[in-house]
Amino acid sequence: MLSVLRLGHRLKRDERVSTHVGLVARAFGAGEIIYSGEKDDKLLESIKKATKKWGGPFRVRHEKNWKGVIKKYKKNKFSVVHLTMYGLPIEKRIRKLRKIKNLLITSLSPTSRTARLRRWQCFFTS
Repeated sequence: MLSVLRLGHRLKRDERVSTHVGLVARAFGAGEIIYSGEKDDKLLESIKKATKKWGGPFRVRHEKNWKGVIKKYKKNKFSVVHLTMYGLPIEKRIRKLRKIKNLLITSLSPTSRTARLRRWQCFFTS
């Protein structure tokens, strides 16, 4: 299962970005998007409406405690990967990532406080 954790959603400012994260996650085969930050019922409804229109099993939910989400997923044998502009080139890990059955992709800030919560930190190149 592929899940996406969108961190730090801000009302008004991130509405389009967070919606696009959800739609891209769905298009790439994720089973759900979890977002943290400010709760936004409009965002929830927008993604639910798109799922209803285009089909497929896809869930969206808000979680206040993003660290708790990561800990829960790790306890359930998910690998956590942080995608950022820093870290290992995604091309060097893509084969391994494709073999992982349970994957949580997130956008944690790459700090020492959060380093123990993730398995890899990868970045995309053009």
